[in-house]
Amino acid sequence: MEIKGRISRTHAVAKTRCIGGDISDSETMIKIDRHVHAGDGLSVGVSCSFGRHTDGNFDNIRKRGVALRYHF
Repeated sequence: MEIKGRISRTHAVAKTRCIGGDISDSETMIKIDRHVHAGDGLSVGVSCSFGRHTDGNFDNIRKRGVALRYHF
């Protein structure tokens, strides 16, 4: 079994001419992955992440995923 965790922080700033100011957003994300190795290079995994933005135009984003990996 393999378990991975990640915490990330991203900050972006852009200057715009059309509105005459700066656009700024920060995102903080937490992600957890888990893979179960089934043998012969094959693994099945699930992931879950949650991201929070400082810009009011973005909602808090939740993602879930399933992965199938083959190592050769």
